[in-house]
Amino acid sequence: MFKIHKNVLVITIAAALLFIAGAGLLIRKQTPGEEQNKNQEQAQVNNESANLNNEEAVAENPDDKYKGVITKEEGGWKKYRNEYWGIEFEFEDSEDVMEFQEGSSGLSIRGPVPEESKQHYPEDDKNPYIYINFHDYSNKNYNSLKNYLETVGWNNYQNPAELISIKEFNNKNDIRFYEVLASVKSCNMVPDESGNRSCKTFDSKQYYTEYNKLDNKDYLVINYMEEELCREVLDLFQFIQ
Repeated sequence: MFKIHKNVLVITIAAALLFIAGAGLLIRKQTPGEEQNKNQEQAQVNNESANLNNEEAVAENPDDKYKGVITKEEGGWKKYRNEYWGIEFEFEDSEDVMEFQEGSSGLSIRGPVPEESKQHYPEDDKNPYIYINFHDYSNKNYNSLKNYLETVGWNNYQNPAELISIKEFNNKNDIRFYEVLASVKSCNMVPDESGNRSCKTFDSKQYYTEYNKLDNKDYLVINYMEEELCREVLDLFQFIQ
């Protein structure tokens, strides 16, 4: 009788060991699948992260390509270099007050608003000192920039204007500029108490030079409100080779 029970006990223990071994084998067989699922989940997370990065890259400001680089020089001077437009010049800014705005038509240099004009500007706004804009001829029937200016090109004013003179000069980097001097009539938009609009006439200077870096641009023009800064830009202006 004891031997029978002993045999039954041995069989029971053996069965239990086989069950445990089978369960372990099953677990081991399931583990690679679980790891594969985890790998797939991680790959999906990585793909989503990559897509997000790509979307952020696409969402970057498209105007960034127009931006230039400013480096500090000795004596409070700075150098501005713009690879897109292919230009470079230097200017004095020892107090670090000048700012640049760049876009698809060109750029402007902006500085502090004069004290007497601050009431007309938002707080901390900057006053435009210089505009550098790039243009093409209205048609291609001009053999030179000088020919274009002497005919119709000089008059880009919205107000009535008369041409006074066109003068040529080369700057320190041997870039040829045309100084266009015109007399411009400006009238107030709002009439006075008697119903008349007061008008005044002033002389305006603009500087032109030929431009051929981009196929759809033929010349650039520099307008200024700050004469000293404009002279600095003109003197040291050059094209990037």
